[in-house]
Amino acid sequence: MPGCGGQDAQFDSSHRKSSGFLTAFGLGPCGLTARGPSRQLNGATCQKVQPRCTKFALHVICTEHQSCPSVLAGFSNLKNASAVIIRGTSPTTTLHGRCPLSFSAWNPLLDLPLCFQSSLHLIPCLLIVIYGSVNLYKLSRRPLIQPKSTNPALIKISRLTYLSKLLLIIAISIIQLAYSLFLLTRFGWWDPSQCISSLLLSASLLYAIPLHHLSHQRSQRSSTSLLFFHLSLVITSAIELCSLLNHSSVSQLPYQTSLLIIRSFLVVTLFVLECLGPFKYGHHAFSLGIKDKHAHRHLISQDKSAQADSSHPRLESPLIYANMFSRLAFGWMTPMMRLGKSQYLTEDDLWILPRTDQTDALTNQLQQTWSRQLSRAPSSPSLIRAIAQAYGGPYLLAALLKCIQDILQFSQPQLLRRLLNFADSYSPGNQPKPASCGYMISALMFLCLLGLIYQKSLVLSNKEISGRATGDIVNLMSTDISRIQDSCADGVVLVSSLFQITLPFISLYNMLGWSAFGGAAVVLLSIPLNIALARLQSKLQTMQMEYKDSRIRLMNEILNNIRSIKLYTWENAFTKKLSAIRNDRELGTLRKIGYLSSASLSLWTFIPFLVAFLAFSIFSFVSDTPLTPALVFPSILLFQLLQTPLTALSMVISEWVEAYVSANRICKFLTTKELQEDAVIRSAYSTDGDVPLVEVKDAHFTWSSSMACTLSGIRLSVFGGDLVAVVGRVGSGKSSLLSELLGEMVNQSGTVQLRGKVAYAAQTPWLLSTTLKENILFGAEYNEELYQTIIKACALTDDLAMLKDGDETQVGEKGITLSGGQKARISLARTIYARADVYLLDDPLSSVDVHVAVHTQEYPPAAKKLSTSFPPTYFHSTASDAIALPEKKNKKVAQIK
Repeated sequence: MPGCGGQDAQFDSSHRKSSGFLTAFGLGPCGLTARGPSRQLNGATCQKVQPRCTKFALHVICTEHQSCPSVLAGFSNLKNASAVIIRGTSPTTTLHGRCPLSFSAWNPLLDLPLCFQSSLHLIPCLLIVIYGSVNLYKLSRRPLIQPKSTNPALIKISRLTYLSKLLLIIAISIIQLAYSLFLLTRFGWWDPSQCISSLLLSASLLYAIPLHHLSHQRSQRSSTSLLFFHLSLVITSAIELCSLLNHSSVSQLPYQTSLLIIRSFLVVTLFVLECLGPFKYGHHAFSLGIKDKHAHRHLISQDKSAQADSSHPRLESPLIYANMFSRLAFGWMTPMMRLGKSQYLTEDDLWILPRTDQTDALTNQLQQTWSRQLSRAPSSPSLIRAIAQAYGGPYLLAALLKCIQDILQFSQPQLLRRLLNFADSYSPGNQPKPASCGYMISALMFLCLLGLIYQKSLVLSNKEISGRATGDIVNLMSTDISRIQDSCADGVVLVSSLFQITLPFISLYNMLGWSAFGGAAVVLLSIPLNIALARLQSKLQTMQMEYKDSRIRLMNEILNNIRSIKLYTWENAFTKKLSAIRNDRELGTLRKIGYLSSASLSLWTFIPFLVAFLAFSIFSFVSDTPLTPALVFPSILLFQLLQTPLTALSMVISEWVEAYVSANRICKFLTTKELQEDAVIRSAYSTDGDVPLVEVKDAHFTWSSSMACTLSGIRLSVFGGDLVAVVGRVGSGKSSLLSELLGEMVNQSGTVQLRGKVAYAAQTPWLLSTTLKENILFGAEYNEELYQTIIKACALTDDLAMLKDGDETQVGEKGITLSGGQKARISLARTIYARADVYLLDDPLSSVDVHVAVHTQEYPPAAKKLSTSFPPTYFHSTASDAIALPEKKNKKVAQIK
């Protein structure tokens, strides 16, 4: 052959039959040009082929259809020859293209052309360049993170892991370049695709080094971009290695095989190390059995925003450090599973929520989107749009994953069809398909709204509070929010159901043609009927919620006045009134809603049968093609798959109707009028003794803008350390003065300014359903000395001694019942423990005995804690200054010296 030494190949007489496509092992079919006449060799049609490089010897191409013997081109007497196994191929295989793109040329053994293998290396290169660059930019803007672990073993392991990853990257780059140089020196020729892919892959590996460095110093978890980069390297290396090992000439290329095996091992090791992530933050201590309590156990008190009782340490959630694969597989839950297997779990064993999943963070996120809605459309803000903007990202990701699952699920009928066609190919008169195709087909077939409502309830105006019972807000926070929560969870089901309905009709169209749209017409015609049912159900749902509000409001009145009802024997009258709302109105509406839901569910259950019946009937009338098993059974399977999404769609529509009504109710509540924001000016605490902490200048206050003035012409200045008492007759406005200082009244004119932290004790004490100690701490950090001092000052020592569990006794709904005096003293202790600058006490000792009240007022350590206080109490003789509120008709304030 010209340019190749002019020597002919000597063919080895040993041949083995093989099926597959053309593979020039070591070079591939890239750049080959057919030259010379064909020759017959043991029944195979063979042709000499000359590469486009003149340094190469000839190749032999077997092109016999079906089974062609593998021909070994013996180049023992050629210096620049390539020892290659060339397998038989179909006559349709081209010798002039760079890579065969036809899927018929690919066999199940991952026997891919070399140029295609080289092209696969572009995937990790693009990942690290695009995704890695974005991650590199974000990490560069983050501050350095100090290790949380105090165990030197963990820090040392973290450093060794980091250095090992860097060394592995350098080693893989060197092996990749050595592999390409081996091809050049061994064959004297370098394919351009191999050259480019090797250089790009080596450059990408070196580009990943700074990303590894920044991820080690400034991230608490493994980099997602590096994980995908290393995973793509593992996949491409596995494909390249499998294509190499599938050939029978591996023994003739030991260096090439060894380099690929070593590179694949190093790539897998690098991927495993990246999955483990950094050790220096201590999250591996529990799972690896390293006894590092300081590394694994972090107190809540370290986070100022989540300070609680520091006597109960909590575990930091490993979800903070979990990488993407650990999150998808819930691998971060393994330590908790191990602990639960060995012992009973308690509340102290549970992890605290990550900062982004805590209620305050989620509520602030929703508050920001809701504020934008109010600024854009004050008259008609959209609560649903605000929720979508706040939490739509993870929701769309979940919907995308569900759609991928649906695609995989609906691939089963198509695989069933192919499997039946495969079985039919073995019938007489048909050309049987390779058994490997049947095996492959068979294998593939089996392969924060609550916090927003609470914040709104705290700032409602007095007019809105007077016209809205507590039961209405409780109903919003329980029933309405739970319905919206359920609808959000079922929103993915709605998207998935529509997707699952669309996919079968596409498949049915491919099998039955236009006849499948006869069944689709049934689905389309049923939609208006369901819309009408949904509208009627929405109206009934609105009525039912109004009746429920009335029932809860009446129940609260009955429970609050149960003593009077029992005393005057009014049980029958209130029972009839309650039964009229519950039985006649609410239950009647629920019965109608149940009828509509049953009708809608029955309709969607009957639709799949009707769709299948019409589709097969139309196909039988309009088509001459018989209904063969390859059409009937996959179609029936598709019709059966339609039943589940149609049934789910009916239920989701019903739930979304309820959620829509609840969203409108919550939106109406959130758009109600709030307290006046500038009624009181709040500023920081002033250490200057000449600056008053409480200052009121010519203020005029009223409970509502439509009401007459309640307090007017108030001028008041209170300095640090003053103890001031407000006295007056019943209804003279003592509590109104405190409400004015709290900003709960409408300021018509004048200014009110408070400097420093304010603590308030209400006239009617209230307790949380928790321990007595938690009621006093109220989320503040525990201080033993201050706590015991306040217990003595509020005369609670004897009461705690009488209790079996002391201050750990449960009080409230699930605990013991306390007297009014005990509740008042606990409320006073909670107010003092807040360590505020200004204390507002609204008659806190009205329910206690006289000697207890005297002890509370005269206890010196307690008096020191009250830097500035307003105790509107009848024990005014101990106050140095007093503000007297005379008769209400005068509405003037006089100061008594």
